[in-house]
Amino acid sequence: MGKFNVMLIMTTFTFLVVLVAWIPITHVLESDSPGRPTSNILFLVAALYGLGSGTFVSLLTAIIAQLTKDMRTLGTRVGAHYFVISFATLISNPIAGAILDAQNGSYIGLAVFTGVSQVIGTLFILWSRGTVGGWGLAKKL
Repeated sequence: MGKFNVMLIMTTFTFLVVLVAWIPITHVLESDSPGRPTSNILFLVAALYGLGSGTFVSLLTAIIAQLTKDMRTLGTRVGAHYFVISFATLISNPIAGAILDAQNGSYIGLAVFTGVSQVIGTLFILWSRGTVGGWGLAKKL
C-alpha cells in the first residue's frame, strides 16, 4: 500500500471523523433536546480521532526518510519539518481559545476550524504524493 497512501487514507479518515462525527455530536450535546446522547459518545470520537492523528505523527518522519536519497541529510530534513510544524503548534492554541471565546464556549466553531485545517493538510499531502510519485493512487508509494 505504501506510506503515502496510508497517510492519505488516515488523514481523510481523521477529517471525516471531525466533520461527520464530532460536529453533529457536539451540536446534539449542546442542545437541550430530551433523549440526547451523553458525552460518553465523545470518548469514541476522541479514540477514532487519536487513531487517525497518531498516524500523521508517526508516518511523516518515515515519509521524509523515504523521500531522502542521501541519508546524511535526513536529520536536517526532519529538523526542518519540525521547525515548520512548530509554528502551527505555537499559534493553534491561541486561535482555538479565540474561537471558543467567540462561540461562547461552544465547540462547533473549533471543530469546523479543525476539520477545515485537516482537509487543507490532506490536500497538501495529496499534492506531495502526486508530485513525487504521480497521480495514480494504485502505485505503492
